[in-house]
Amino acid sequence: MATPQPAPPYQQPPGNGMAVAGMVLGILGLVLCWLPFVGWACALVGIILGALGMSKANKLGGKGKGMAVAGLICGILGLLIGVILFVLATMAVSSFDTYVTKSKRSEASLQLRSIETKIKTLYIDKSRLPNSATVMPAPISELCSGPNQQLANKPQSAWDAAGWQEMGFSVDEPSRYSYEWIKKSETEGEAIASTDLDCDGTISTTKMTLRVTEGNLAATYDEPTPD
Repeated sequence: MATPQPAPPYQQPPGNGMAVAGMVLGILGLVLCWLPFVGWACALVGIILGALGMSKANKLGGKGKGMAVAGLICGILGLLIGVILFVLATMAVSSFDTYVTKSKRSEASLQLRSIETKIKTLYIDKSRLPNSATVMPAPISELCSGPNQQLANKPQSAWDAAGWQEMGFSVDEPSRYSYEWIKKSETEGEAIASTDLDCDGTISTTKMTLRVTEGNLAATYDEPTPD
């Protein structure tokens, strides 16, 4: 009687670890897509491993192909969504910075308009331009060392002593600009607002020029110089 042969040992069918890893990293990339670089790295590696997992699945009769496809799709979606979110966030920050800069620059526009009105009132009453007034409330070089990067307000007496009393102009709160009035002739003068909003040492100026033409006092405004 023939001796029965033992059954061959059970062999574990080869797995598809790349498909599993691709699926896990692809899902992580999709979940963490809002985290720059971390989510993107997971998504990118998930795409690569998903593609390799699909290739291996074809050699294994399709084993793990579903997981590989899931990793590939999740990775692609995570990468695309992450890039879109990053672009939108960058645009939002840029828009906010522009808004903040414009709001800061509005101070110069408002105060120069006030100077224009006060000088025109003086001209109507006395038919002349006011004498020159020196820089107030302080030289712009002191801006970035001041509290909250602003020039501290000065008492009315300091403005009067600097020559602003004649037109009745002063700033009674902390300012990001210094102001100067220069009487260039009996028919022309200019008010200058100076600042360094980003404290990089580059002074930006906004100028308002007043000229007497045929007995009328008219103002022209220049665009602010780059800061």
